[in-house]
Amino acid sequence: MKKYNSSTAGIINYSDFYIYFIQRLKAIAVSCFQWKDLPLSVSQRYLEIALLRRSFCLFFKDDILDEFFAMRCILEPPFDNYDIPMQRIAYANNRYRNRLSWKDSVIIYDNYLHEPLWPSLTMFAQQLTNIEITKQINLRAQKTPVLILCDEKQRLTMENLYNKLDCGTPVIFGSKNLDIEGVKVLKTDAPYLLDKLQEEKINVLHEAFSYLGVGSLEIVKRERYITNEIQAANEGNIAQRANRLKARTEAAEHINKMFNLNISVEYSPIADQIADDMLRSGMRTAAPDLDPDLECGQQRTIWKEMNKWQPIRLS
Repeated sequence: MKKYNSSTAGIINYSDFYIYFIQRLKAIAVSCFQWKDLPLSVSQRYLEIALLRRSFCLFFKDDILDEFFAMRCILEPPFDNYDIPMQRIAYANNRYRNRLSWKDSVIIYDNYLHEPLWPSLTMFAQQLTNIEITKQINLRAQKTPVLILCDEKQRLTMENLYNKLDCGTPVIFGSKNLDIEGVKVLKTDAPYLLDKLQEEKINVLHEAFSYLGVGSLEIVKRERYITNEIQAANEGNIAQRANRLKARTEAAEHINKMFNLNISVEYSPIADQIADDMLRSGMRTAAPDLDPDLECGQQRTIWKEMNKWQPIRLS
């Protein structure tokens, strides 16, 4: 058995939980709308991810390749009377560049505010991660609700005994020289908070889904909610959904007029189904996988790194 390291035992990987939650929220955000009659050269997946991360992308036709594209872009002045940039540069990671203007391209916005949803999604993911980590800590406190006070000479012995307790060893044997009298055990009496934390996680989930315009409060209905409150909350979802859908439909109309196409976009009910299923399940998670090179109860990430870790800032 490897030596027990009290400084790293029980450490929880913040980034694992964060990645899990942000991927789930991202999957719903990019599944909210269904584009119809897009040219085969246009990727709906790429389009929606660009809208989520940057709030806009550019639809245009490459005259040399004779293909339509929807790409990320750089917006440049001058601006028209409504603050819409008139000069645009479409680009891709393969070094593709194409300078365009308001005469031969259409900007697709994610919402009427022309602001990205991504920073808010990262905020919700961080809240969910903090709740989930608190759940793991509280659950662990139910397993080992004690503090051990001992002499420094017995510290290694106590750490080895605690390691066996942490790993669920059914019987722990001590030597005859073990000084029981010099050891004091203090009970922490940690309260059981898992049910309350789970309810709080569902509340944060519902707030995130309302921000995206998906889901229904009926799924998380509690006795304290009255019918009027449920109706008002669902109307807020619909309003947020309309905000995002209207921006897309206006872009589709401009695209059709400029390029003589027949593109349309509508809300996809699959997003509601995914969101409602997640609310029903409470988005329950298991603890992140343990590193096989570490002993039982020792996570691969140092707890203090949680406060240092930040999502990558988008350009």
